[in-house]
Amino acid sequence: MTVIDFEVSIPRLMESYHYRHGIASQISELNAISTIRSSWS
Repeated sequence: MTVIDFEVSIPRLMESYHYRHGIASQISELNAISTIRSSWS
C-alpha cells in the first residue's frame, strides 16, 4: 500500500462513516421534531 493509496482511502472511509451516521442523525432529528409537534397539539 502506497502513501497515495492511503491518502485516497481515508477520505472515502470518512465519507462513508459520515454518510451512515448522517442518515441516522437525520432520522433521530425527524423523530424528535414529530414528537415535539405531537406534544404541542
